[in-house]
Amino acid sequence: MRPRIAKGQSGKPGPRPLQLGSDDPGRRTHSSGFGRHVGRRTGKAPVRQPESRDARAALLVAVAYYVGARIGFAFTFQPHPISTLWPPNSLLLAALLLTPARSWWLLLLAAFPAHLAAELQSGVPAAMVLGWFVSNSSEALIGAACIRVLVAGPLRFDSSRTSAFS
Repeated sequence: MRPRIAKGQSGKPGPRPLQLGSDDPGRRTHSSGFGRHVGRRTGKAPVRQPESRDARAALLVAVAYYVGARIGFAFTFQPHPISTLWPPNSLLLAALLLTPARSWWLLLLAAFPAHLAAELQSGVPAAMVLGWFVSNSSEALIGAACIRVLVAGPLRFDSSRTSAFS
C-alpha cells in the first residue's frame, strides 16, 4: 500500500494535517460546498447534508418554475394546452448552470411539484403532465451538461460578453 501524500506538501509522504474543529486525529472535518460533514477513516463516504443555500435555491427554482409556467399558459391558444413560449425550461437551465452539478437533483426535485401544480391547475391530463416534465427536465439537463462540457473554464455571467462567449 502506498503512503498518502497530503495536499500542499512537496511530494513528501505523511499524514494529512488536522482540520479545525477536529480534536480526534482519526476524525476529519470536510467542507465540500454542499454541506459540512465529519467522517472517520473507514473507507466509507460520509453522509452529506444540504446547506441552507441549496434549500433556498430549490425554493427559488420551484417558485420561478411555477410563475414561469403560469406565464407560459398565458401564451396558449385555446382549447389546446400547447404554449408558444415556455419560460420554465430556460429558468431551469439557468438554475442548473448556476449551481454545482452535484445539487442538480435537488433543483429537479423542487421543480417537479411546481410543474404538477401549474399543469394540473390548467386542466392538462396527468399522463401528459408527467411526459412534459420528463421532456422539459431532460432538455434542461442536456443543455446544462453540454454547456458545461463545451465551455472551457468556469461559467461567468457577469457581463453580456462573457455570457455569450464563455
